[in-house]
Amino acid sequence: MATLYFFSIEYDFGEYVCDAMGYGYEVIDLLNNLTQFSGSTDAKKAASAETDVSDWDSYKEEPAEEGQDWFEGVDDSDTTGEAVVTV
Repeated sequence: MATLYFFSIEYDFGEYVCDAMGYGYEVIDLLNNLTQFSGSTDAKKAASAETDVSDWDSYKEEPAEEGQDWFEGVDDSDTTGEAVVTV
């Protein structure tokens, strides 16, 4: 966008770029209004509100043992090998 802006200033076609951006805004605004009017966004919000997230942080209750390798079985060919819990 910045490149287009600077070229439009340099080669005097900024008015056309401005008009195109204005028309693009109008199209996007109309599509947004159509989506809101159809109610599809309300259905998505209702569906996401029903997601149960009560057990997402259950991993925090797992005790860590000294020397436990949390990444056992994971390909660690590009790591330093320091993925061991120390207490």
